[in-house]
Amino acid sequence: MGSALDGGEASELEAFLSRGGSVCPFATRSARDYATVGAEPRLGRAHLRRAVEGFAETRGQAPNGALLVLRRTEASHPPSDFECTKTWAREVFLELMTCFGLVGGATEADLSPVIGKVRTMLFDEHEPRRPMLGCGDEPLFAICMSPLYPAAHPRYAPHAVVVVTWQGDVAAVHDHPARAHIRRAMAHEHGFVYDANDLMLPLPSEADTLHP
Repeated sequence: MGSALDGGEASELEAFLSRGGSVCPFATRSARDYATVGAEPRLGRAHLRRAVEGFAETRGQAPNGALLVLRRTEASHPPSDFECTKTWAREVFLELMTCFGLVGGATEADLSPVIGKVRTMLFDEHEPRRPMLGCGDEPLFAICMSPLYPAAHPRYAPHAVVVVTWQGDVAAVHDHPARAHIRRAMAHEHGFVYDANDLMLPLPSEADTLHP
């Protein structure tokens, strides 16, 4: 495992993944680095950057590396509804993009116009393009999991978390039998096989109206 667990949320999520709670069988044996940020992820940039530096070192290693960014429980910002979680996940994505850029040698001045364009794309509900994170020349896979989804849903987790993995690791198991299991869970719990590149999926009841 990478970084030490830094809160009750991380410990509970670690227990969930370790016992095979995720429908993804690869999650159990991943090497997981944890970071925790509050309702405003930009305020945790220094902490997030350190986590990104640690995750970058897992490139090409076995077991597969994963970075998990959890939302800290705060009295002033208690766990809230779906829209708030979606906004939080998008802000985490943008902070991660900034941190990966900084770790790669870019400056904040270099990154600012790029982040601005990605922000516009990310917050446009009708935008068909899916922005991606990258570490050096390696693309990354980023999704949000949450307790707002049904317990058997592929995106369920006991706490809101943005999970980042190496795209190459995902592609390497393209024909693995477990993928068929995950796709069945997608169809059964969500109503259809959704775009796995979506950062934040609609809730299943909403997805039914969005996907005829």
